[in-house]
Amino acid sequence: MFLGTCHYAPPEQFNVTSEVDERADIYSLGMMLYEMLSGVDPFGFDFRNNRISNDTWLTAHASKPPLPLRSQPGSEDLPFSLEAIIMRCLEKKPSDRFASVAELSQALQAVSTGMPVSLPPVSAAPETVVRPKTAQGKTSFISSRPWLYLGGALLLGAIALYSVPRFFPSVVPSGITAANQNPFSLSTHQISLLQTLAENPQKAQTITTAILSPDQRTLISAGEDRDPFNPQLFPIKIWDLTTAEVPNTLNDGHTAPILALSLSADGTLLASGSKDNTIKVWEVPTGKLLHTLKGHAAPVTSVALSQDGKTVVSGSEDNTIKVWEVPTAALRHTLAEHSDKVYAVALSPDGKAIASGSQDFTVKLWNTETGELVRTLSQPAGHRDAVSAVAISPDGKQVASGSWEKDIKLWDLQTGKILRTFTGHQDKVMAVTFVNDQTVASGSLDKSIRIWDTQSETFQEIQNAHTETVLSLTARPADQRLVSASPDKTIKIWQWTKPGG
Repeated sequence: MFLGTCHYAPPEQFNVTSEVDERADIYSLGMMLYEMLSGVDPFGFDFRNNRISNDTWLTAHASKPPLPLRSQPGSEDLPFSLEAIIMRCLEKKPSDRFASVAELSQALQAVSTGMPVSLPPVSAAPETVVRPKTAQGKTSFISSRPWLYLGGALLLGAIALYSVPRFFPSVVPSGITAANQNPFSLSTHQISLLQTLAENPQKAQTITTAILSPDQRTLISAGEDRDPFNPQLFPIKIWDLTTAEVPNTLNDGHTAPILALSLSADGTLLASGSKDNTIKVWEVPTGKLLHTLKGHAAPVTSVALSQDGKTVVSGSEDNTIKVWEVPTAALRHTLAEHSDKVYAVALSPDGKAIASGSQDFTVKLWNTETGELVRTLSQPAGHRDAVSAVAISPDGKQVASGSWEKDIKLWDLQTGKILRTFTGHQDKVMAVTFVNDQTVASGSLDKSIRIWDTQSETFQEIQNAHTETVLSLTARPADQRLVSASPDKTIKIWQWTKPGG
């Protein structure tokens, strides 16, 4: 007997050999919380306006990655830690979810009070789920749900904490304020090294870019390494973080060093930019090359893929920015207002705004849809040297820019007003990224990483983070982790910890 609907069924209910326990209810509860907070399902089906078959639901539960909660329209301001909790409830393997409703309840209470959230560890690889069939070809379910009522009570509590304030802004829970929606900050935590990835130092070359996948199990990197079987090609490497090895690569791609990578929110699409003047779009789960986008007349220095994977923006040393439609590989706009090389591009979380940085000393803000130049951020408040890096905050309200003059500037995206200037690096700033809405990280030729609190002058310096230049910094705010890459042929993963912890 099956209690419930296929819409909310956990993957293990499809497998007669799997034991169904309290964690099945946690998955179903995660589905409900996701829909209550965002108004849509985690798989992009738009079930309120489309008829979805049971088979489609079951296939999605078994194998389709859920879209990050904060990627849904209107959900961008939800706490990162709340998103992490909901996404952990939706893990395919029961062992990767919370072990009990009580553990989940403690995590939700931590979010409401601004305390650090403890998440269960994620195992190395997803298990295969088998859907049993009866003689009539119908799916059979057997489920015992002794925790259903406790789960329902928790759901009501969570809705009261988070859904009510979203639809009735005047009602604010006492524990949730703008200051503690990000539970990790320099006032209570610091960034510490979690893991170092490195291949054979005699054979490896400069790593120019690295990015963590949403599943936290894999990391994708690229740079100057050549394919050992075809030295004319430069592969993209996919690391297994459990083994710290590279079991898979994306080959048959670029013919010159790769300078930039960008992932869609669900991690299924990857864009890469190269010195061969092209952008390539890949399907990560299959390793299939979907498109090669040609049009730039010089190296592609930066790429930004929209969260939904439908738009990619590229910046080039040919002084232009190009906006491409991913499904059709069509060029939508060429933005040619910069007077020198474009070193960096970034897309806002909603995909509506572009920020770019150039050797012409300016940051420019653009309308993605129309290609219109909205604003130029320049002197006297702006940079006095090349702008080598830009990033847009997860809430879409701020822009950070890094420059060869060794500083980082924080801007209001809507007004273009300068908010802060952070100084302290001893050499050119090469990379900036937002770790969360109130924390910016910067990497420099001085080999250090600095973590800046955007609400104050507080900072943390990680001296000698690498033995050479910090070329790349990327972060996933939902995971609160930071990834750095360097010509020293290493990739480092950093995480928040309590001092002395």
